[in-house]
Amino acid sequence: MKNVMRIVLLLLFSIVLVSCGDVTVTLDAPQNVVITSGVVTWDAVTDAESYLVVVDSESYSVTVRRYDLKTLTLTAGEHTVHVIAQAGTEVSLPSTQLIYTVATATIGVPQNVTITNGVVSWSAVTGARSYVVKVDTVSYTVTTVNFDLKTLALTAGNHTISVQSKNGTVLSLASASVTYVVPASSLGVPQNVAIANGIVTWNAVTGATGYVVYVDLDDYPVTAATFDLNTLLLPPGTYSVFVTATTSTSVSTASVSVSYTVPTANAATIYAAALLAMDPMYLPNMEETDFEDSKDYQQYTMMSQLAQAYSDTAVAMGMTELQAIAMIGHVASTPMRMQTINNLTGMMNEIDSYDIYGLDSVKLANMIYELGKVGISIHMDDLVIKIADAQQEVLDRQADLAAIQATVNFSAIRAQLVPYATTDQLALFDEFISGNVEETGWILSELYWIASDLRYNY
Repeated sequence: MKNVMRIVLLLLFSIVLVSCGDVTVTLDAPQNVVITSGVVTWDAVTDAESYLVVVDSESYSVTVRRYDLKTLTLTAGEHTVHVIAQAGTEVSLPSTQLIYTVATATIGVPQNVTITNGVVSWSAVTGARSYVVKVDTVSYTVTTVNFDLKTLALTAGNHTISVQSKNGTVLSLASASVTYVVPASSLGVPQNVAIANGIVTWNAVTGATGYVVYVDLDDYPVTAATFDLNTLLLPPGTYSVFVTATTSTSVSTASVSVSYTVPTANAATIYAAALLAMDPMYLPNMEETDFEDSKDYQQYTMMSQLAQAYSDTAVAMGMTELQAIAMIGHVASTPMRMQTINNLTGMMNEIDSYDIYGLDSVKLANMIYELGKVGISIHMDDLVIKIADAQQEVLDRQADLAAIQATVNFSAIRAQLVPYATTDQLALFDEFISGNVEETGWILSELYWIASDLRYNY
């Protein structure tokens, strides 16, 4: 799904850059659709640029005339399949619907389960998408053929380990069990583990050359008796944190586990940070009296709307304040990075760079959509203001022209200009006298230069 959304984002960028002609294409429905050994194929459709393979209610886009249904994680039973041709925004009628039957699956049992230096490993099982490692009565799902038991806060003593292979909902029988012995360590257990403002600390352990901080199942080696959890940019939630002391040859028993909660972000804090990034003079909830010019205030209100939309969306996406605020700088540097991107891989890497802020490609697309809506609304409001200003300027020019026409003898002035002005310049003057104000600004500018020329050159 992540890869699909990345492609969708790229397509959105492409749509912005490329417009299509108004060419109507009528596509025929794909014919001779057949399924052989789990692979669906069909005849080419004239003018088709791609095809949608629809399996039950899910669709998969391809540019070739075949699709391997075995690549999907389908439940045992019958599934409907049909194909649709595509060309730009045009789609054909669906093909004849076929039934694809998935037999009840079985999967092999992991073999050669061994433990070396605290890492349990086994031979890969054909068809397995993941594995379940059972440690005593607790299960851990992994996608590799090994698992580091040292990441667990296991007590000293014997522990029973077994492995099952898994494909979707299909689970194998358990492997032969092996015993993992956690020896009593000569290293002391880290004591007084505490967390304050996201900084976890503990008492130094005599003889330890380092420590490993565990946040749930992720481990972070350090040399000092402190670790800043804020650097992890963890999404909101509650985490279990414990510490082990280490030397080059031994690991202590795990410390007591403490809970660390990353709260839901405060939208007001993110809003204030976004405003500050837009302009160092911007503060939340500023009023028109805070600005010398009304246009500066209008600019502030538009930026305030965008900052509010960003903060609200960040909270809705489950971002922390640290993630949302850090991402502002990342976004600001995007134009510079985009100058170095010249291929599809570079664009995908740019999209993936937002993962550290808790935004996968789906959430990033939603963020862009929400901010895009606000941006369009702001632009429309700005156009309304500019139209009103332009209309008022026309009225002001008409009033100025009427006042001038009421007090000035233009016929006499024109007669004096005749020997000096060109035919085009006289035509401009006549247009001005007639009351045509559509191009008044330009006409006044031209007349100014005529007057200057008369004053200084004749």
